[in-house]
Amino acid sequence: MKKIFYMTLIAANFFLLISCEENLSPLGEYHEKYSLNCVLRGDSTVQYATVTKSFNNENPYSANPEDRFLKNADIRIWQGNNVYRFRDTLIHTTIYGKQTSLNLYYTKGFVPQENDQIEIEALLENGKRLSSKTQLPKSLYFIKSQSDTSIPSKDNQQVFVKWESAGENLIYATEINIYYRKKGYELGLAKKVPLSYIKQDGKYYPNFASPTNQHYISVSMDAIRRAMNEISEGDPNKKNYSILTMIVHVHTYDKNLSEYYVSSSQSLDQFSINVDAVDYSNVQGGFGLFGSYFSKMYVIKFNREFIGSFGYNVGVEE
Repeated sequence: MKKIFYMTLIAANFFLLISCEENLSPLGEYHEKYSLNCVLRGDSTVQYATVTKSFNNENPYSANPEDRFLKNADIRIWQGNNVYRFRDTLIHTTIYGKQTSLNLYYTKGFVPQENDQIEIEALLENGKRLSSKTQLPKSLYFIKSQSDTSIPSKDNQQVFVKWESAGENLIYATEINIYYRKKGYELGLAKKVPLSYIKQDGKYYPNFASPTNQHYISVSMDAIRRAMNEISEGDPNKKNYSILTMIVHVHTYDKNLSEYYVSSSQSLDQFSINVDAVDYSNVQGGFGLFGSYFSKMYVIKFNREFIGSFGYNVGVEE
């Protein structure tokens, strides 16, 4: 459930930041403004959206977020000749350190396709209309001839995965997990793997992948070994664990979501810094973000001897 709401909550936080920007001066004249936020997931049949309004308050942190998430909006999505209507529901989250129930909208059965051109429209109770468009990114293809297929890697230093560009100036967010089973647990488990570990003050800290415009990732074998050890940390019985595989998940952001990330992030890489955070909006009639992303996964198998060196069982044959 966490992953389902992840991008929607990012969009909700985007609105909260805009609200703060718009109301910094108590002397300015207040104009109520509205925001529509929706990020489509190409790997899901359930999509979410929020509709929010600004507030007239000298201290935005003292305002109740629940009052800003509007109910009874008529939200629809057009996919060619097909129309999908959103229903409303509630989620529970934490904003400004306070447990809060927020109204949002969802639709089931709508599955975005690569390169789809999608339109969204929200009609509010007061007659206000918010709308936007997005084009989903192309499907991503991994370049297997330039990517490692097993662990340890050929050079035993780095595991390298490369993919073809899905479009100009797009951003890719990667997540790397080792999947395994533990005795006594009915469901499989996942261990998140960083790109590397950074040593500071005698301790090692994980360096996880950040969204980037690069078409590859490189994971150090040292990070994989440390992650493997951490799977059973504190448990002397290593035979309680069966290692399955490692999967690299790559999420391709569309043009809208990529532009939002670049405009809102502190830096895209170690050489570039953006100072115009939260300025991005692609919603007509108000503020907000309407974007999309596709997810693809690349499976890397573990060598049997490598798994055995940690004392674990082999969950999947090489």
